[in-house]
Amino acid sequence: MLLSITRHGENAALLDTLTRGQGRSKGMLPGATSRKNAAVLQIGNQLKLRWRARLADHLGNVTVELEQSRVAVLITSNLQLCALLTLCRLLVSFLPERHPYPRLYDATMCFLDDMAEVPDWPLSYLEWEMILLKEIGYQMNLDRCTVTGSTSDLVYVSPTTGRAVSRQGAGRWAPKLLPLVPCMLGLPPRDESEIITALNTTGYFLSKYLSLQSGRNVRLGERVRLMESATRLAEQDRLCT
Repeated sequence: MLLSITRHGENAALLDTLTRGQGRSKGMLPGATSRKNAAVLQIGNQLKLRWRARLADHLGNVTVELEQSRVAVLITSNLQLCALLTLCRLLVSFLPERHPYPRLYDATMCFLDDMAEVPDWPLSYLEWEMILLKEIGYQMNLDRCTVTGSTSDLVYVSPTTGRAVSRQGAGRWAPKLLPLVPCMLGLPPRDESEIITALNTTGYFLSKYLSLQSGRNVRLGERVRLMESATRLAEQDRLCT
C-alpha cells in the first residue's frame, strides 16, 4: 500500500509503502511523473511492487502495478479521505523501515475494506488505532483497575501508565485522568460522540509516544483535521435530531 510519495529530481519519486512481509519499505520509481502513473500513485492505493537493488540494504528501484484504488472508492466522503490520509501518516510516523508487522498490516487492510463498505467504520478506525498502539509497544491495559484491581465501573485511563482506573480508584485524581468509554472495551458505542471521546484518548498516547521518540512536541496535522471533521459532523447530526 502506498503511504507517501516524494518527488525526486525531474521524473522520479521516492515511494514509501507498507508491505506484509517487509513492513514499511521505500523504493525509487523512475518515470513516476508520467501520465500513466497519475492514477496509480495515489496515497492509499494497493500496489504490486517489484523491488531491485544491488545489495539488500540499498534503497533500490521499484516498478509498480495498480491492484486496488482506494481513493476512487472514498472520493465522495471528506471524512473517509481524512481517515485514509491520517492512517497513512501514522504508519509513516510510527513504523521503522523494514520491520514486518503482519498483524498490523492485516488490520489495516481489514479496516480499509470496512471503510468502503460498513457504515460504522469510525469504530473500526478506533480499533485500528488501538492495534497500532499495541504493535508499537504502547498497549493500553483496560481489563482491570490499576488501583483497586476491580474489573467493574472502569471509566478512566491513566495518562501515565495507559492502565484503566475505576471510578472508586480514581478518587481525587479523576480530573487528571483520561476518559475510558465503553466502546474502548468492545461494547457498542451509544453515538458518534463516544467514538470521538475514545479517539481523543488514543490520540493522547499517539502524540505522547511520538514526542518521547523525537524529544519534542509533535503535532499530527492529518489526525487533527480528521478529529475536527468528525466533531463537526457529529455536532451537525446532533442539531438535526
